[in-house]
Amino acid sequence: MKFSIIICTHNVFDRLSETLDSILDQTYLDYEVIIIDGASNDGTQAIVKKYEDKFAGKLRWISEKDSGIYNAMNKGVKMATGRLLNIIGAGDWLEKDALWQASKCLEKYPMADAVYGTTRFWDKDKKTNCLVRTSPEDLPHQPMQHPSIFYKKSLHNKFGLYNERYEIAADYDFCLKAFYLGQANAESFDAVVDNFVRDGISHIRKKECFKETMQIRREARTQIKEKFLELLKKRNRGLVVELEAIYASCKWKFLQIIYGICNKITPKGRFEMKIGKKDELLIMDIDEIEKIDERNNKLAAELESIRAYAGWRFLQIPESFFRKLF
Repeated sequence: MKFSIIICTHNVFDRLSETLDSILDQTYLDYEVIIIDGASNDGTQAIVKKYEDKFAGKLRWISEKDSGIYNAMNKGVKMATGRLLNIIGAGDWLEKDALWQASKCLEKYPMADAVYGTTRFWDKDKKTNCLVRTSPEDLPHQPMQHPSIFYKKSLHNKFGLYNERYEIAADYDFCLKAFYLGQANAESFDAVVDNFVRDGISHIRKKECFKETMQIRREARTQIKEKFLELLKKRNRGLVVELEAIYASCKWKFLQIIYGICNKITPKGRFEMKIGKKDELLIMDIDEIEKIDERNNKLAAELESIRAYAGWRFLQIPESFFRKLF
């Protein structure tokens, strides 16, 4: 399968080489590189020309004015001939086995519309970093890491190109529509894919990015709520089975401890649990989903009390139960 790696750049010639070198180092070789330059005047074109021979026909590029980052991305999408797309910023870089890891995941999940790994975030001085991976289920309240996603170009036929009325958050808009509301199938793999430096437009203009993100959520509010309730209902069926298993394995007094912990670790307002009744979950207003319950400070002590009461083997049952809550 062929990957199209799209790089949008404007006046960052001193950082473009690091990105291109990381692609040349890939262990998986069925790819093309598409560079969309926004008519840079800092020598970017000379850098690109220097790399043309190194890529031996795998690199195509244009340099012309654009109306913004997403206008440039859309140009790259239209130029791409690969089945899978990956969009990375100039100055960021891929791990050398990124494409290989993505291809293996796609072989494992041949029906997947996209696969995604982990992003390593660096501060602007590249001194400290942290690993982040966000799943499609988190999209109503947290964006996915766009450079770590390898997705089918055909998704743009169904969900459209990047919405150019947004200056900073159109990638979030596309991911929300495709992978959460649109139910495009995205599978994850356990590997670091890309290295992202926190000095791009989304970090320089944080306030504007936040406003655009909230606007996208408001416009999709009804759809997000319907989708959330649908997912929650699916989980409920599994929760009932888990609760019955816990109840059958212990005394009622012990079950009250489990119930107390559920209340502590659950985001405030997401739901309330009613033990012993058919309606185990009471769904609350979606505006409260993101409010974190401060009562989880005593969670560690509660877990230790359970461990002392019933032993670690029994604790495995509520552990699997907790995972389904989130």
